[in-house]
Amino acid sequence: MHIAYVSQFWFGGGKESLAGFLHFAARKKSWRTFPLCLNESFKKSFFARLDKDGIDAYVGCRQGFEIVRPGLEHRKTSLPHVILDNPAADCPCCTPDNRAIGEMAADHLLRLGYRTLAYADKASDASDVLHSEQRRLGFFDRSRAAGRTPILLHDDFVPDLQRLPKPIGIMAYN
Repeated sequence: MHIAYVSQFWFGGGKESLAGFLHFAARKKSWRTFPLCLNESFKKSFFARLDKDGIDAYVGCRQGFEIVRPGLEHRKTSLPHVILDNPAADCPCCTPDNRAIGEMAADHLLRLGYRTLAYADKASDASDVLHSEQRRLGFFDRSRAAGRTPILLHDDFVPDLQRLPKPIGIMAYN
């Protein structure tokens, strides 16, 4: 089975997603994977691979799939696909459960014995702000359920850290 993995970039979150996908795919003995980066030559590379070896499934970003979809329809070729960003009703999607991420971080810090818990929020763009808010809610809810009063740290939080009781368990958004 030939699986195309398409990412918008190979740095930051794209690099981490690729590493996670390749780790998962390595356990699938019948999978042959090839990563493609969403750049100027993406469409040409995708269809060259499709014509040469065939592609059995697409995993990756919605933007890449929207680029190749018209070519697949023209060839009367269907392609199973899973989108890893921007969920939509027209296809299977995988997205992180940001609230659960916050809960897991709080659980981890509590298991380590931290009594002072803080959440460092440095979200920069609109999607980061939404994800950060969900993670913060999960972190705060789980911390409060354990009898702690979590602290929200903003941009320049070094002065705040100096006045808080140590040690401090900190969850950073990103």
